[in-house]
Amino acid sequence: MSMSAPMSSKDEEYVCTLSAASLEKAQKELSEDAKNRLGAVQTLRSWIEQQPHMICPTETELLLRYLRYCKFSQLVARERFGKWLESMVKYPEWVCNIDTCDKKIIKTLKSGCIIPLPGTDKDGCKILLIDYGAMDPSLKGKDKDDSMKAFLAIFHHLCRDENILVNGFVEVNDMTGMTFKHQTMWSLDDMKKSMQIFLHAFPARMKNFHYYNMGAFGEGMLNMFMPFMPKKWKDRIILHGDNMESVYKVTGMERLPEEYLPDDYTGNNAGTKQQLIDSLVSEMQQPEVRAYIKHITNPRVYSMDMKKKPKPQEDEPQASFRKLNVD
Repeated sequence: MSMSAPMSSKDEEYVCTLSAASLEKAQKELSEDAKNRLGAVQTLRSWIEQQPHMICPTETELLLRYLRYCKFSQLVARERFGKWLESMVKYPEWVCNIDTCDKKIIKTLKSGCIIPLPGTDKDGCKILLIDYGAMDPSLKGKDKDDSMKAFLAIFHHLCRDENILVNGFVEVNDMTGMTFKHQTMWSLDDMKKSMQIFLHAFPARMKNFHYYNMGAFGEGMLNMFMPFMPKKWKDRIILHGDNMESVYKVTGMERLPEEYLPDDYTGNNAGTKQQLIDSLVSEMQQPEVRAYIKHITNPRVYSMDMKKKPKPQEDEPQASFRKLNVD
């Protein structure tokens, strides 16, 4: 279908919330054209609605996430969106039925092992503070699955912000307190599953991975993940040793919890780590947030009927689509 397809009522309800800076970045880096934006959404929607195996609504905001991530390549967006629906079938223990009021998910959020820092960095990226020492290395089975659900819930929530979606995420990984048990808590199957979800299915632009206070066990864990990472992710890994001054240049001191700042620092800060944790837990349990995440992870709403999935056609023309190296 051409880009001039009739506008859906779903599109008419869409209001772009990108800032001027984010809109400029979307145009330059993601090939977004405001005039053709909804036409691209309708083209993807029309294709999805013709697929007998895809079970899902086609909200403009959701489809736009995949188009932006895939730099408005229809072919790549189709592939990635299909992979997400397929993950609902293959990995339901991680990606399905996420309730942010579930006590096990709340336990992970309260641990402080992942904290979105307030504001954004100078490039508009959302900074995620990952504290490996705060993770419980004894988690197994369903408890470990619930911890991954908590991580995905945070990403689902944050990706609703169009500006974050366009500018992407930066991870600051604090490896302080990492032990051998932490290093071995994730199996090779877990690592492969994680890469399948974040590399091939979820529309989150991961810009850089910063590691602080790595240590021998942290280095061992990173080396375990490296074989599953694409070169573009490996090139975005930045090691800071135990130099917090180097980390400050990434985050800005004002966005970090008090615990990460010098005793003689008197400038602005993000509050205590506990305050950030409490704020995150409260935010994730808000009725609107909870309802959205339950909806987007409901396998009766978003799924794929593998029996009806058509076999690839080798002679299918693909010249009109752009195969891109997406983020």
